[in-house]
Amino acid sequence: MLTHVDRNQAEVAIERIRNHFEIQAFSFEGKTAKVTASFGAAGFRGTTPPEFSSLLNRADAALYTAKSKGRNRVEFEAGVV
Repeated sequence: MLTHVDRNQAEVAIERIRNHFEIQAFSFEGKTAKVTASFGAAGFRGTTPPEFSSLLNRADAALYTAKSKGRNRVEFEAGVV
């Protein structure tokens, strides 16, 4: 969860996390694996936030969009500027 950021700032922060996963080598039971991550993001403007569950559902929908577009990416819900 990020607060008091615009879409560009959020995208930079999320991309840093996504990139960290991409370049990191993980070891499990003696084997090394590369891992990627997809992220979905939702947001709002104004002083009255939506219900948390609504915001979470919108971010989740954006996550599934990211996965359907090839994974290892960041997607924002439609309308986030």
